[in-house]
Amino acid sequence: MKEEIRINGGQIVGEKKATYEPAPEKDTGKKGGELSTMSFPSGCGLYLIVYFNYHSGTYSDVVGSSMTSCTYSVYYIGMDSVLNKYDTFWLWWDDVDWDSNGAYWVSSLTTTTNFLCTTGNYSGFSGSTSGQLYSGGTRYTAAVYDGDYYWNCGN
Repeated sequence: MKEEIRINGGQIVGEKKATYEPAPEKDTGKKGGELSTMSFPSGCGLYLIVYFNYHSGTYSDVVGSSMTSCTYSVYYIGMDSVLNKYDTFWLWWDDVDWDSNGAYWVSSLTTTTNFLCTTGNYSGFSGSTSGQLYSGGTRYTAAVYDGDYYWNCGN
């Protein structure tokens, strides 16, 4: 995925990985951390990458691409992704795109969020994804937040 983004002229600005862990009996809001892909006890991981695409001198876009990948087929995978934009003129964050996806008896699943930049405003962007899956009668959860990235959007 990263090589295809680079070949098509995209600039990767952030990426995060998290493991799916058994969900606590009460949801404590625990977030996944950065882990190597070989340390997934559930056999499944959540991956988020944020990148900028240049289309022309007058517009471009920001993309958040997320994927859950398992080493085997699981009963269910569901993911929710959000792309946020910080307006440095108005000084607030807005949700500018979101995507949800779910499927049964699969080993991978993707979501994509996108924002088209039509001005040259200096703006911040961040992406986040939360996921859950069911395998062997156990519910697993994971969440990633990629951090904040600032860019002259549209130039």
